Amino acid sequence: MSSVIQQFLGFAAENRNANAIVGSSWVAGLLHYEWSDLMAAKAHLTKAAELRFSANYSASFHSMVALARIYQVEGDLDKAQATHDTLRTEIMKVQNMDLLPPLDSFQADQWWRQGDVTRAVRWARSFQPADLAESVLFFELQGNFC
Repeated sequence: MSSVIQQFLGFAAENRNANAIVGSSWVAGLLHYEWSDLMAAKAHLTKAAELRFSANYSASFHSMVALARIYQVEGDLDKAQATHDTLRTEIMKVQNMDLLPPLDSFQADQWWRQGDVTRAVRWARSFQPADLAESVLFFELQGNFC
């Protein structure tokens, strides 16, 4: 799998296509996350996030959510919150309300980690699973890579 992702990253860089760079960086970031290589995951996800206004916003958005999760894992809740706040501001500017449910879910988890149990539980009680149905790209790869 590592050689496949290296080829994907190489193709994207060689062709200087923003969508290919975002896509390959996002997939590489997710793979490195799954392999518990958080340093490499952050590098790839950051690359995808940096191009969020030049390419596919959905992959960049999910890259930033993944970065915020990594900051949580590393114990940097302030940086995780700042990343969330940046995303929320951008989403509100472009009025892409489909991306709010997964962001709200992240915020509830953040409140829980920060010890604000009341707000986290309030969100959980109001949560409707259908809200996330079409808008979440699960934090795992689906499919068969043969």
